[in-house]
Amino acid sequence: LSRFKKKVDSTLHNNYIVKEIMKKPKSPLTVNPEHIEVAEMEILETLTRYWPYYAGLANEQNQSLISEAIYHDQTELMRVANISDSKIQHQMLDRLLESDAQMGSTSLGFIRSRIKLAASYLQVEENDLVMKVVVTLASQSQSKIEEAAATLSNTIDPNFWEVNDRGNDWNFMSKTQRAMIPEIVRMIKREAGRNGHQQYPHYRSYVNEGEQPG
Repeated sequence: LSRFKKKVDSTLHNNYIVKEIMKKPKSPLTVNPEHIEVAEMEILETLTRYWPYYAGLANEQNQSLISEAIYHDQTELMRVANISDSKIQHQMLDRLLESDAQMGSTSLGFIRSRIKLAASYLQVEENDLVMKVVVTLASQSQSKIEEAAATLSNTIDPNFWEVNDRGNDWNFMSKTQRAMIPEIVRMIKREAGRNGHQQYPHYRSYVNEGEQPG
């Protein structure tokens, strides 16, 4: 878990919410199991409550750059959880996708971030996690899926100072991950055809019944 915390801190070092979490004495690298559990739950709360709230607020104010930064940070946090083998990564993904269903975003920035997430899972053969993400993308416009995929495929320079103050281009993926994009797109199209473009089929009860994430 300490490895997970260090990577979260280094990967998302400029995110205000994560920095606030990391400053709390009950989180970063303490050895008390109760403190570690609290820290993980705080990260989970950030991922599925605070970030979606601010993304929605940014979208309402036509501040797409802010919402896209949040989508990017969500994807990065999930990637770090996976490579660090966090014990709550499956819970994190389920909660994130439930939150996505509630928000119902159709922006290109959102779609790009989730294609990146699916590709990162496919790269390490986490096929069950790949399919969870693919299912949530199956209801998106196929033209937007293709446009988002093309942008990701064509972004080969990781450095682009105008995008954000971290100095990296949010659309950049490694050459290995970019090679995963065509397969991700094919999976999305297959899932869309199989489910008749139903929106978020795995989470319909959550959306329709107004349940809150558990």
